[in-house]
Amino acid sequence: MGVKEPSSLEIVRKSIFRMIDEGKITDSNALKIGRFVFMVFKTGLLNDKDYERLQGLKLLTNNGLKIVHETYLRDEYDPELKIQTILPSNSYVSVSYPENTSELSEWKILLVRIGAKEKMEIRIDPKEISRYTFVSNFPQYQSYSPG
Repeated sequence: MGVKEPSSLEIVRKSIFRMIDEGKITDSNALKIGRFVFMVFKTGLLNDKDYERLQGLKLLTNNGLKIVHETYLRDEYDPELKIQTILPSNSYVSVSYPENTSELSEWKILLVRIGAKEKMEIRIDPKEISRYTFVSNFPQYQSYSPG
């Protein structure tokens, strides 16, 4: 009876996704797991659903372990907007992930694809903005009329 070794993609889908779901990504395994995911990313085998699942991945940052969507790219990753010196308290993805500087641009592609931010954004939910809500919160401006 031959036992087949799981492929790298199967390891991501069956083991790493389970670790993400069960909160088992820790300070001690985050670097190794991140690098493994990067290796699979470079093969081009990950699909849209895989990237969606990887949005729950925890990464090492200057503020400890953070879910990828809570992180920003450090200046070394050459983000669209370099904010690290302006806002040093944000959670920036560790530069320990790339094994050499030639990998930084590929890491950037992966990290942005799974939800790391490369610039500051203000998002406004239009459902939350209404005259009634505004006036309820700021009655002193009820009679304000521009112009």
